[in-house]
Amino acid sequence: MRIVHGKGLGSPGKAPVLKHKVHGWLVQKSEILAFVQARPAEGGAGALVVLLQASVRASARASVRASVRDLDGASV
Repeated sequence: MRIVHGKGLGSPGKAPVLKHKVHGWLVQKSEILAFVQARPAEGGAGALVVLLQASVRASARASVRASVRDLDGASV
């Protein structure tokens, strides 16, 4: 799965706010086996490639989508 969080260029101080929030969230989830910065053609520093457990892949996708919606509406 790929999560595009953006590079944060529009944030105050051009700091990647969502990038850090997504990273903090992913390390807490047992469904996440690993994640890395995407290759340049996949979004580079503005995206992550996430490896999910096969047995929970569908439910984890739904959880990730819900959490991203929560982050999007959060006050940062």
